[in-house]
Amino acid sequence: MRTISRWELIRMISEKVDHECPQWVIYYVVQAMGKCMEEIIRDGNRLVIRDTFSLQPAYKKERKFSNFGNPIVIPGHYVPEFKVYHKLKDACAEYGESLKNDMEEETDE
Repeated sequence: MRTISRWELIRMISEKVDHECPQWVIYYVVQAMGKCMEEIIRDGNRLVIRDTFSLQPAYKKERKFSNFGNPIVIPGHYVPEFKVYHKLKDACAEYGESLKNDMEEETDE
């Protein structure tokens, strides 16, 4: 598994649109999307990209722990909650199947 950088993502998007959109335009769209996602969360709203994912602020209750007898309290706070929908789940399943097939091919050799 490798990490895809922002610039690699921009190149991938450019290829998907057959290079009809300059990469510098895609860069600004990716930047704007990130800012919009931040704003949506900051305003307490939920973003839904149909069939792909949703993003919303979720409240985590206060938690109490003990660290070597010392009580620790983590106050309640909001965290971003990312839920994947079937398109991303299907993509992960395909990745898992490809790994399984690769391992089977290695054992056959």
